[in-house]
Formats: sequence, C-alpha cells, structure tokens
Amino acid sequence: MLSEAAWTHDCDTLLIAHHADDQAETFLHNLVRGSGVYGLAGMPALRRAGPVTLRRPLIDWPKARLRAFLRGIGETWVEDPSNADPRFERARLRALEGVLASEGLTRDRILKTVRQMARAAEALDRTVDDLFRSHLDLDQSGVAGLPQAVYAAAPEEIRLRGLARLIRLIGEAEHTPRLERLETLDRALATGGDGTVRTLGGTVAVIRRGRVTIGLEPGREGLPRFTLMPGASAHWAGGVSVALRSDAPDPVEVGPLGTDGWTRLAAELRDSLAVPARFLHALPAAFVDGRLLACPALRHRLATNTHAPDAFTVFLDGSEGFPSTGLSPFRTASAA
Repeated sequence: MLSEAAWTHDCDTLLIAHHADDQAETFLHNLVRGSGVYGLAGMPALRRAGPVTLRRPLIDWPKARLRAFLRGIGETWVEDPSNADPRFERARLRALEGVLASEGLTRDRILKTVRQMARAAEALDRTVDDLFRSHLDLDQSGVAGLPQAVYAAAPEEIRLRGLARLIRLIGEAEHTPRLERLETLDRALATGGDGTVRTLGGTVAVIRRGRVTIGLEPGREGLPRFTLMPGASAHWAGGVSVALRSDAPDPVEVGPLGTDGWTRLAAELRDSLAVPARFLHALPAAFVDGRLLACPALRHRLATNTHAPDAFTVFLDGSEGFPSTGLSPFRTASAA
C-alpha cells in the first residue's frame, strides 16, 4: 500500500522507520511461524518493491537509542497504542523479552542470528542467480521460462527461492507466498506433465513442450485499459510498466493483446511460439483507432504514418540486474 502511494506521487524511494527492536520482533514472529532462512534473515536495509526502493536507515538502531537521541534534540514522537495491546502478537512477543533474556536469548543474540541467516540467504541468492543466468529467459512483458529438466534437477531449496523471486517480480506480490503453497507449486512444476497449470501470488505457471513458463495472471477484474500520452509512462499490471516515446504525435490505447489482437498475428506466429496462448492474450499491447500498433513481447511493431515502430515499449519494474540468459521466452519452439 505504501509502495503504491509512493509510486502514485512520483516517489521512487520510501524510507521506513523500522529499528533494531522491530528486527528482533520480526525474527521471533517468523520463528513462531516456522519460517526458513529468508524469514529468519529479517528485514533488509534495502529492498526493491516494484518501481519503488524501500530503505530502512534505522534498522541497526535500538529503540532506546532512538528515544534518547530524540529527547536530546527536544523532539517528540508518536506511540502506536497497539504496541502495548495484548490482542496483537507483536505486543505479546514484546512482553516475553525479559523472560527470553533471562534464558540468554537477548536482543543482541537474536540480531546476531539474523545477520547469520542473512549471510546464508545471500549465498542461496547467488546460487539462484547462477541458475537464472544460465537458463532463465525473461521478457520485459512479465513472462519467464526455463527448461523443465533444468528446473527439476536443481536442489529443492534453490527451486523454491527461484519461484519466490519470480512471483515477487512478475506478480508484484508484497509478500512471498507461504512456504506450504510454494512447495505445492514446486512439486507440480518439477514433476508435472505437459499441460500442467497452477496459479499463485498473481502469477500463472504452465508446463508446455518441456518448458516451465511463468507469467502474469489476469485476475478476476481483468487487465487494465487506458490512454497513454506521448512522453508518458505508467504502471500497467503486476510488475509491468509501459512507455510511449515523447516524439509520438498521438496517444495510444494500452490494453491486453486479447483474442482479437492475437487472431491478427496467429497465422504468422501460432506454430512457432513455445509459449502457451493464455500468456499471449494477456500481453501488454498498444492500439491506435482500434488497430494493433505494437506488442513488444512478440516483436510486433507496426510502422504507421504517425508512429515509429519502436514508439511503444514495455519494461518489468525491478528487473534491473535480474539474472537471465537475455533471451525471450517467446523464441520459436525449434529454438527452445
């Protein structure tokens, strides 16, 4: 919610006032829920959330130190009454601090464990990076694919981390899906046959022609349609944004390619694409006077009397530095 508000107001960085005590409480909260390495690694000081960067500049500051600093400069602060309300789990966990500390589980020891888990998470991330860099094809329209045999051969933990990362990127999920749901999806993708379809976290995953493909799920309300003015960019759906060059003489209508747009391209592309049709219908496209102008994912760019063929572009928010082969999952089946 905060990320969306920041993006709406043209803010690309959001500062969050979490402190060290919050970090320790997050560890306990996740421990109670049976979280693994990533949950116990706590809240990162910096994280990309779609088009917005989240920063926690106070994450290493204990609450007592922050209060002392504010008193020293004559500044006041607002206390959240729910912090002391036993109806909330964080308040109940906070009430256990004295008991835990008497048994040796102090805040400092908890934070030491958080740092150790963060190092372990970084090592896992690098292994996922290597897998993606070698085998993942990622399109800026929000569709990713890799060979099922490669996916199934990877260690389970690496598969789970890779899935979680793709769901956050493509589905723009604020939180990683629960481990049990990730594990269920992972088993289906590692062992399922051709035609397997699963949804999770705003994404849909399909097995087809020996490849696992993950893309944006249209959702119950469908995909947005709006007018894009020259020189403007806008968030479209999931983690995808669109842009129209400033030298474009007229606005374009942005919307999903849909069945009508796909029908116009089907004769040329139907047999060559390795990606299931359900992804094709949901691709972002530009229209002028109801006529398909561009669908960048399919490399369809129509030059008109008014628009250059590359006037309309799409990009995946937060994909900068996201390791992949650099290939598009929309390559021909013979190249898959």
